[in-house]
Amino acid sequence: MIPPEQHAEIRRLFYAEHWRVGTIVSTLGVHPDTVRRAIEHDRFVRSGSQIRPSLLDPYKAFITATLDLLIERLGRRRRAELGWAQRGN
Repeated sequence: MIPPEQHAEIRRLFYAEHWRVGTIVSTLGVHPDTVRRAIEHDRFVRSGSQIRPSLLDPYKAFITATLDLLIERLGRRRRAELGWAQRGN
């Protein structure tokens, strides 16, 4: 991990001064992969990333209710199989 100052310096040399990776490596004494990582750091970062709605959003309430009912019924069935007294019903 390189300090933020060196990260900024690598990006400045590459983008503003148009130095090649090999020149930056020999000047700063860092590994070529470090320079490449610093250059491509923001390449795949979205600014203001947005979460798109899920296809399941309209059905989430139904799915949750159905699963809750299923869990409740399975719980009752399991208690009955074990011979436990039903509580609350």
